[in-house]
Amino acid sequence: MIVTKDTNGYLRVFVGRSHALADAAGYVRLHVLVAAADGLDVRSGHVHHRNGDKSDNRAENLVIVNPAQHARAHAAGQPRDNRGRFARSA
Repeated sequence: MIVTKDTNGYLRVFVGRSHALADAAGYVRLHVLVAAADGLDVRSGHVHHRNGDKSDNRAENLVIVNPAQHARAHAAGQPRDNRGRFARSA
């Protein structure tokens, strides 16, 4: 089994390009595989780590959210400028 980290820090597993959940290179993020195996409909939204820890791929830590909910969850802790825009990191 080939397991690597993608550029965003998520573990991904090589499953082959013919796998229904695979990307163009034949990989699926591990948390997506775990969620699908636990019966979650991974095609209905984004798989989100409840506790924010990308390495915590336990089924009880994964939930399906819609794209807007997912964006809000990840934006919640981001610094903003005095106009409410995301602050640029130095």
